[in-house]
Amino acid sequence: MARKRMIDPEFFGDEDVVELPFEARLLFIGSWCIADDNGVLADKPKQMKMAVFPGDAVDCQPLRDAIVHRSLWVAFESQGEHYLWITGFPKHQTIDRPTFRHPIPPLEVLTKHECFVQNGQVLSLRAGNGRRRISDGSAISRQPFGAKERKEEKEQNEGIASGNGSADMTKKMASSLVGYELIAKQNPKAMAGKLQSFGFPADIVDSVLDRSKKADNPLGFIIAGLTAWKHQQKENGNERECSDIGSVSTV
Repeated sequence: MARKRMIDPEFFGDEDVVELPFEARLLFIGSWCIADDNGVLADKPKQMKMAVFPGDAVDCQPLRDAIVHRSLWVAFESQGEHYLWITGFPKHQTIDRPTFRHPIPPLEVLTKHECFVQNGQVLSLRAGNGRRRISDGSAISRQPFGAKERKEEKEQNEGIASGNGSADMTKKMASSLVGYELIAKQNPKAMAGKLQSFGFPADIVDSVLDRSKKADNPLGFIIAGLTAWKHQQKENGNERECSDIGSVSTV
């Protein structure tokens, strides 16, 4: 059954959307109504055509391929059936009483797009106009997360490991990691990748993550441990030592 969906005014200026033919843009919007409440729909172009272009001579196969190429859809297979997942669906759509007809996308796909599963529903850490969702379903206010904001966050991530002082670095890292532990619980490699995006060496990240497993506050341990390592690195003239990481357990 088709569903009513919301559309963000920023959609029309999105850098990936504007690269699509206008028929593909309409198909993409139509897919929101076809998909279940996790943003999953059957990967069947002929059915899409009948649902979105019932009176038009439109071939949906090349349109489908163009949308997948832009990573606005991700194709996956489950039990021999083929599906598409709308990658921005959990971020932009608010579902009060969700129902699901199709399988959930693979974990590695969800992790890549900063999504996690809670009570069978796929949720985004950037839910509702770019706000970060936390475990109780509420959200922390944040500005709309478009191309400009993605660039700013990338610059912030690259600058965290070179923050001006331990307090400044700890504050920036804690802000960037809000809610990210939800993904880490389902895919531990996700946290490692996120921390490495801040500029920390892989071996240092692995060491801190391994020790954090025994901490009462794992996320606090990770933040404090990397802050301590960076501080010690500066004190030692950039020598890569982190002997004091294991003694820190909270922020």
